[in-house]
Amino acid sequence: MAHQWNGDLVTMGWWDDIWLNESFASWMAAKETAQRNPDWKWWEDQDDDKESAMSADARATSHAIQQHVTDELQAMNAFDPQITYSKGQAILRMFEAYLGADVFRSGVRGYMQARAFSNATTADLWNALSRASNKDVAAIAAGWTEQAGFPLIAVAAHCDAAGARTISLSQTRLLLSGADAATSHWNVPLQIRAGAAGTAQSVLLSDSDQAVKAGRCDEPLSVNADAIGFYRAIYDPATLATNTRNLAIFRMLTGLRCSMISGRWLNPGRSSCRAISHWHPRWR
Repeated sequence: MAHQWNGDLVTMGWWDDIWLNESFASWMAAKETAQRNPDWKWWEDQDDDKESAMSADARATSHAIQQHVTDELQAMNAFDPQITYSKGQAILRMFEAYLGADVFRSGVRGYMQARAFSNATTADLWNALSRASNKDVAAIAAGWTEQAGFPLIAVAAHCDAAGARTISLSQTRLLLSGADAATSHWNVPLQIRAGAAGTAQSVLLSDSDQAVKAGRCDEPLSVNADAIGFYRAIYDPATLATNTRNLAIFRMLTGLRCSMISGRWLNPGRSSCRAISHWHPRWR
């Protein structure tokens, strides 16, 4: 059904933007399945695909979602299930969370209406989302489709005398081996939650070193609430210890458990959230 909108009604202008067809179809299929069948916990199931994408994207040989295509072989190679489909789906979900579901839907509707029965480019999508959100979405999002890889977010907490916490955030590209010769940088739409019952706060990490207020130091903390972001996080020892001590209150917060597993192991693709949660009794 999703391909009737992304692929039929609006078709990418050239193979460089095949992700506009495939990522959108994957994302919409998952979103509708999760909404209509909440007991299926579909986004947990999709974690397998996301982990596979992160495993591939953490290698120096990975490639960007958008690739310049000049011949038939390159066009065939553009149908990469890990990057074109799964990473593309994940970043669409990440930006929907950052912009808000209503704003994101409004932007996508505008994109569809403007390019109906015609062709589109990634720039057309970013421009439509920019008009809907009053944000420069192209400047924020381009790095996620035009360069390979994803960031590792380092979190360092600082506590004042009253116990209020400020976190310093920085980023580097996560690679399984080797160094990042390109000095990659992303504008990262974080979802920061302090405390088990806290509301996630959308924060755009754009600077190389950025400070954000984040609750109290005796509360657990996640900078990837609900595990929506396509990035890893690593916490300072004190914050990690606080999160670990509060495992019992996270029994129903599967997304937070997933992001803690990922950040603690720092090994993309090692195992899915669902598999680890089932295997380890403390996460059940």
